[in-house]
Amino acid sequence: MRDEEYDWCVYHLVAAQEATSLQALERCTGLSRETLDASVDRLVRAKLIERCGDSLRALSLPEMVILQQMEKDPESPLVIEQGIIKVPQGRRN
Repeated sequence: MRDEEYDWCVYHLVAAQEATSLQALERCTGLSRETLDASVDRLVRAKLIERCGDSLRALSLPEMVILQQMEKDPESPLVIEQGIIKVPQGRRN
């Protein structure tokens, strides 16, 4: 399989909440931990999922857009903490 096929499979399992951890992904897919780590890393870099330790969750569309904006604009006042989009008190206008 190609990397894109692994990523598609992993993303859909996480988005459907059938696998919200690396152990669950291993059970669902039968893929090696190394293959899953690489796929999860690509999906995190693409801002499609979030990894917090061993927990995984699909990002919402607004989170994806804001993360892309934050990456392009380091002066953006927005932050995302545990899935909540907010403006920190010190950065409010």
